[in-house]
Amino acid sequence: MSMTPGIKLISMDEKVIGEVQKNVPGLEKITIAPKSFDENQEEEIVTVAAITSLYCRADLDEELVYKITKAVYENAQSLYQFFGEENSVITDNPVAGIDEGMPLHPGAERFYKEIGLIK
Repeated sequence: MSMTPGIKLISMDEKVIGEVQKNVPGLEKITIAPKSFDENQEEEIVTVAAITSLYCRADLDEELVYKITKAVYENAQSLYQFFGEENSVITDNPVAGIDEGMPLHPGAERFYKEIGLIK
């Protein structure tokens, strides 16, 4: 998108961000640092973004889902090279943006309980 002439990012108003988040599950408020969109971006941009999530079938093996969840969490640093640490929720809040209509898989839930993220 930054290659398209005339594209300029602008921040969203905080009230609008709240309204959007109420109406669209899975969006989180993020800050885009100056110069990270393109060299002409001089200021921080506050906006919303969809959280990348892993979904699976409910009948997927609990131990497999546990191991996948643990591997993603424990290897977050290596994933940051692709999207940057500043907007990551992997270690700070890995359940951010989860739609209430989509329950955690028992394997993921077990891992998050184990590390004290959820009760």
